[in-house]
Amino acid sequence: MKYFLLLLLLPVAGLHAQDTIRNKADLAKYTTLVKYVGMDSVFFQFNGMIHKIDTTFVYGDWTEEGWKETWMTIAEIYERDTVQNDCLIAGVGHYGKIDSTVFNNYVHISLLKNEMLSIRYCDFLSHVLFDVKEPISSFTICGSTFKSLFEANIANADTLNFESTTFEKRVSLDSCRTKVINFVNTKFGEEFVLNCLDPGIKGRIQIMVSNPDPEKLKIDFSKYKFAHRVGAGYDEISSPFLRYLEYLRGKGELENYRQLDLDFQDFKYFQQHNIFLKALGYIQKYWWNFGYSKHYIFYWLFGSLFFLSIVNVRMVYKLNTDVYELENLSTFIRSSAVRYRRSLIVHWYVSFMYTAIIFLSLNVKMDRIKFEHTGLLLYFFFIYLFGIVCLAYLANYILKAGL
Repeated sequence: MKYFLLLLLLPVAGLHAQDTIRNKADLAKYTTLVKYVGMDSVFFQFNGMIHKIDTTFVYGDWTEEGWKETWMTIAEIYERDTVQNDCLIAGVGHYGKIDSTVFNNYVHISLLKNEMLSIRYCDFLSHVLFDVKEPISSFTICGSTFKSLFEANIANADTLNFESTTFEKRVSLDSCRTKVINFVNTKFGEEFVLNCLDPGIKGRIQIMVSNPDPEKLKIDFSKYKFAHRVGAGYDEISSPFLRYLEYLRGKGELENYRQLDLDFQDFKYFQQHNIFLKALGYIQKYWWNFGYSKHYIFYWLFGSLFFLSIVNVRMVYKLNTDVYELENLSTFIRSSAVRYRRSLIVHWYVSFMYTAIIFLSLNVKMDRIKFEHTGLLLYFFFIYLFGIVCLAYLANYILKAGL
């Protein structure tokens, strides 16, 4: 018959937060051991889930004389839904679960190796310490209430889920490492500054929230990024952004506001199924980074001028003769370019001069424009109008920068 060491849960004398559980001998020092035959335990479930059925368990105490066994049923274990004294819960397995239990005093939950841990609808009236030394795929606390200090030391969890949980006192996740945090419908009684360990991944830690209170939940958006559930609507997703943007602007936290606003612009333009919005978003992003990188205008101005000068090397003579003639440039062409017709430098110089004059001009004389060649005419106006746009943004940048 196959036995599994599962749960250690009974009064602990002199147990402190610094105690660590490494092996069976350590466990024996502090607790009464429970090992079982069958599928599961109610307090701490592994490899499945079981309710009030009359499955036989082996129950006993680890003493100096060895293991002394007594027999009890799962129904008898289940009825112990209130734990009065200090308590240590420790286990090794694939899946741990504690449901609908009230813990009146200090609780230390120490796991050697688990794939998942789930705690649902429990009340913890005193200090709680979670100690998970090995990587865990999911750490879930749902619908529970913590009325005193909550501490968690979690080596590495893919997800920390605190959905619909209430923390009335101080919360510490400073020793936790994770990729995703779920604070949907989570309430905080005191100010909580989110400060997890760096998970060592590319990008920021994702955090899911709903109806958050920015006064209580403090977030550094250089480390964290809002995420949302699949199928969430626009209002549900945008609400946390708008709440924090208003709060951060009022507090004058400009750098934090900037990062969150950039995330919000990314959501508005790129995470919706609208081609027009995506196109507009790309323009806004690469033109001036949604208004946060106005210096981009220098890149656009000089980069466009250089690029168009190269493109116009083959067209500059046609533009000058068939669309809009620059007399001084025509004089230069007649006097020099003919003599050095094969010189690429001369061609590029002519192209650059023509492009710069049109691109940076605010006064093109309409009576000198020839309308015979529609394609060349449209291209000419593209250069002219794009230049006006660049100059307008440049003037705005200079005025606001006080240069």
